[in-house]
Amino acid sequence: MSAIMDSSSNQNRKRSEASLRAAEHWRNKKRKPDISENDTGDSKDQAIIVASSDDDAAEDSSSSSVEEVKPDKSDKDCSGTRDGVKKSPIQLFYDASADLEPEKMDKERNYNAVTLSDMIGMPDLRSSFQFNFAIDLEFFLGHVHRSKESKTITFVLGSDLLSPEVKDEVQKRYGVDASDIKVDLPKRFGTHHTKMMVNFYENETCEIIIMTCNLQPIDFSALTQMCWRSGRLSRASSSNPGKPRFKTDIIRYLKRYRKQKINELADTLAEFDMSGIDVELVASVPGNFNLARTADDSEEYGYGKLYQVLKRNDLLLGNEDTDKEYNVLAQATSISYPFALKEKNTASVFSHIICPLIFSRNSDRLFDVLEPGTKSFRDHQIKHSYNPHIIYPCAKDIALSGTGFYSGQAIHFKYDTSAIHRNQFEQNIKPYLYKWRASHKNAGREETPPHVKLYMCDNGDNWKTLRWVLMASHNLSKQAWGARRELRYRSADPSTYEISSYELGVLIPSSSDHKLVPVFDSRHQRKVTDQGDVPVRIPFILPPERYSSDDKPWSAYSNYGSLKDKFGHTWEGLTN
Repeated sequence: MSAIMDSSSNQNRKRSEASLRAAEHWRNKKRKPDISENDTGDSKDQAIIVASSDDDAAEDSSSSSVEEVKPDKSDKDCSGTRDGVKKSPIQLFYDASADLEPEKMDKERNYNAVTLSDMIGMPDLRSSFQFNFAIDLEFFLGHVHRSKESKTITFVLGSDLLSPEVKDEVQKRYGVDASDIKVDLPKRFGTHHTKMMVNFYENETCEIIIMTCNLQPIDFSALTQMCWRSGRLSRASSSNPGKPRFKTDIIRYLKRYRKQKINELADTLAEFDMSGIDVELVASVPGNFNLARTADDSEEYGYGKLYQVLKRNDLLLGNEDTDKEYNVLAQATSISYPFALKEKNTASVFSHIICPLIFSRNSDRLFDVLEPGTKSFRDHQIKHSYNPHIIYPCAKDIALSGTGFYSGQAIHFKYDTSAIHRNQFEQNIKPYLYKWRASHKNAGREETPPHVKLYMCDNGDNWKTLRWVLMASHNLSKQAWGARRELRYRSADPSTYEISSYELGVLIPSSSDHKLVPVFDSRHQRKVTDQGDVPVRIPFILPPERYSSDDKPWSAYSNYGSLKDKFGHTWEGLTN
């Protein structure tokens, strides 16, 4: 396209020769756009990319390829069973990097996977709201079905996207009536990190899709992504309108934008039947919050929402559960600055807020934010009998990936750039690090680094079943989950906290009626035979593999010396 929007500081970030060479490799994988009677433009026009700004946990919007679209193999209702086999509530996106060396790639990596075209390429799609962090317009619009009837698409993100000239060009080339809404971000370092689609169709149905991907090529060509789909929702009958928790929570979330058009979207969704949705919404919005009066039906966000959801589904653990040894896991693609300091000791979101929250049943108060440092967290693990896991790619995971160091631009952790970063790493991160890439075969996804974020807890059975699973956009940062405003540690009371960013995810709860069973491919899927079991697709092996003594976490700002990726390139590190 002829118009190119400024992509902020992300576009100006310097990348090494290795990254640029890998990106060049993917330029040859472009999909030729369909030609329709509405298409009168030049197919060689450049992409429009726009992204929000962020702190040291920023997501990079640099990219240079277009996904090779695969046939629609997904179930249209996205629920129940498929070919007599139960489906996972969350699904992987099709891994386009498998096309690079198809003879070497395990076909299982794309088992039960969906493509971008599966979600926006339907002929009966009439209008869509696209909530996201970074959007490459040409890439995205190339997957929208061309038809004589104009489609209406509203983009919601943290930066301006559409100039009048770009709107006209989008209408002319793609037959799309496009508009954008710039989200208000009142907090410093706050981002619009939510990734959601709300699609409306000809037959008066709609679908809600919550996902982990930006709408740009690198997310589909070099990274592991996941999504949850509501399936087609019908209008609620007047006799049974239904008010499930998911419906209440998503309407509340949308109203928090305080934008007229999004308010209208919320009012429209209120007319649809969501009684069949059995996942919980976990959202974050900018603001100051107080958990002191939390209840099952109160409006909560950030870590307060996670606490509420676990509590009302009876999923919190307490002192009486110490007869088993539990596993708690956070798999993220960005680890940010500590949220509290006390002298040289640091407090991190996973270790000092989320883990105490999970083990707070039967407490006479909400839970305690742990005092900064190593001792408080280790004492808590011993008291409640659990093992923390942080899955984050090491440098070798990135080097050996299908696209080499190129994929590392979307994964962020500054762990050696200051004394505070180093202290957090040594105290709260390093002892609990596990690899993305297992040494044994991982159904294909070990060669595709993550952009998905997953949080989970098992049932004290060494990962045979899961107590709950959260798929979300939340990284390990105080901006996403919330924390007290002051950096210096002053109180263990978690009641008051501040959130800076918009985030969105879904939590899948287990219950007395069904167990959640992790599956990694079709072979594991077929082993889920109990009628009450629910398979949950996991893109990494459980139990995960711990870092070895010579493994280092990936950071785009670090120099990895003689380590070479699969293209023979080294990584010298980006400059700040």
